[in-house]
Amino acid sequence: YGAGDGVGKDTLEAMKWWRQAAERGHGDAAYHLAVAYETGTGVDVDTVEAFKWYAVAAAKTAGDTSERYGRYRDGVAARLNDEQTAEARKRAAEWLAAFSTAPVEAAPAVPAAPAAPGQ
Repeated sequence: YGAGDGVGKDTLEAMKWWRQAAERGHGDAAYHLAVAYETGTGVDVDTVEAFKWYAVAAAKTAGDTSERYGRYRDGVAARLNDEQTAEARKRAAEWLAAFSTAPVEAAPAVPAAPAAPGQ
């Protein structure tokens, strides 16, 4: 819905699905929410909310992706005053506590099937 691939473009519908995916630990979905709040795509611009979602995205991904999302979070933070920063950090912490699942990228791999007898 966000890009309109195979369906009509519908930002509000995309945001609904991104939020549901973020609640299940998908960091990239949280990133899409952050971009929407930062740019005002489908919602009013809200840099505090953008910070929150970038922080969630960074916490729910790993490696280079996590570092990149952390840089985006820090870029938003540079535009916030102290009160806004405190509120943004509070929102991120509350969200992460409420939806504390391991990052999808960090989920354990499916174990290999045991070898057949005699092998």
